[in-house]
Amino acid sequence: MLDRAVQDVKARFSRILASTGKGEEKQKLEKALKAHNNSYHSTVHGSPNEVGKDETLIFMNLQDNALKLEHNAQILDKRKVSLEATGAFRKPLPGVVKNKFRRGYEAKYDKVEQLREIKGSNVVSADGSQVDIKLVKAIPATSGQPPDISEENQRVTKKRDKLYDMMETIQEFIGGREVSLRSLATHLAKQRFDLDGQQKTYKELLRSQSLLGFGALADAIRLFPQMLKLTKEGFYLKRA
Repeated sequence: MLDRAVQDVKARFSRILASTGKGEEKQKLEKALKAHNNSYHSTVHGSPNEVGKDETLIFMNLQDNALKLEHNAQILDKRKVSLEATGAFRKPLPGVVKNKFRRGYEAKYDKVEQLREIKGSNVVSADGSQVDIKLVKAIPATSGQPPDISEENQRVTKKRDKLYDMMETIQEFIGGREVSLRSLATHLAKQRFDLDGQQKTYKELLRSQSLLGFGALADAIRLFPQMLKLTKEGFYLKRA
């Protein structure tokens, strides 16, 4: 709820700036806050300014919160039952929670860990480490790393090795700018890249890694999220 409120105020503030220009930002922010607090919000059954004054709205919100707490408790119980039944789990790989975008063939969960106990909403593994139950995936204790995922990860690693020099060239070309893929492609067309001792064009290099078609260059860039970031619906890019 708080996140939605902040986003609403930001949106109102941005619209005010867009229509009035820069200057007097404090007063304009206050105007955005006032507009937000006087507007109807379905989540609280009224405007924020009314909620604390109207007994009917107070009751409706208390009722909503009670239902949400009951719903969350039911989900927690189901997760506990599932974990206790399987006796093992996987937690997300480092960076997955922070950077949720991952290609379908990339692993999202770490190695199998044995369940020691569940403390409240935390899962305790055999080594004593704890993780929020919402983040883990319950699995059979005998489960291992799926071979197809492992093989795909090895292929991705090989692709990255072959394309790394081209990504460094792209970084140097971009500098601190945001450039279009069309502009980048024009620049790369003038370059040559080493592939097993032979000099190749960037298109030949991409094809050698099974990156084909109109989106090949963008697909290659997506393999290096720590170096480069696509923007404007994938038609531009900048340094990560």
